[in-house]
Amino acid sequence: MNSSAEEETREESMKVVKQLFKRGVGSIFDYSIEGKEDEETFDAVCKEIKDIIRFSVGNPAIPFIVFKPTAFGRIDLYEAVGKGAELTF
Repeated sequence: MNSSAEEETREESMKVVKQLFKRGVGSIFDYSIEGKEDEETFDAVCKEIKDIIRFSVGNPAIPFIVFKPTAFGRIDLYEAVGKGAELTF
C-alpha cells in the first residue's frame, strides 16, 4: 500500500495543491477502498491513512483528509454497531 510510487504521487500532487492554495483554494486528500474483508488489507489501509495524515498535518493547503471507515473494518461489523449490538472479542 505504501510504495515509493504512491509517495511520489503525493509529492507530485503538492505542485497543484500549492498552485491552488495561492489562489485561495484548499485541497482534500482522500483514500478509498471497497469490498475487502481481510485483516491484512485493513491493517495496510490503516497505515496508509496514517501516512496521509502525517503527510498533510500542519499544511494549511490541506485542511483535512477524507476516508471511508469501511476501508479498515468489515461492513457487517459497522451494521451490527449501528443496530446497537454488543461487541465481544
